[in-house]
Amino acid sequence: MANTLFVDEPPVEFYGNFVSEFRHVHLKDYALPGKMSDPQKKCLFSIGGNEYSETFPGEGTVDFNGCMNILKSAGYNGALSFEISGFGGDPEEENRRIIEKVSEYF
Repeated sequence: MANTLFVDEPPVEFYGNFVSEFRHVHLKDYALPGKMSDPQKKCLFSIGGNEYSETFPGEGTVDFNGCMNILKSAGYNGALSFEISGFGGDPEEENRRIIEKVSEYF
């Protein structure tokens, strides 16, 4: 979901243009300004120099609601996966949170 950020393109625009081609959606999100706000976080840069750090899906830069609404409107019925890298909470609780979040749309 967030990989287009690394070429400085908004994910919701990509979803709007290519949702008919999707067979698998990887739910992931990144926050700005990355490492500048927390030196302990892993930091990644876009081609334009934006500094991102991974965050819980739906809590970062990605328009999660917009992307999920595009999927829902298109009748998406492919696979969904998510990546939880340990955001300081209980992994089981984090898994439950993302499943509940996705269940709001499907």
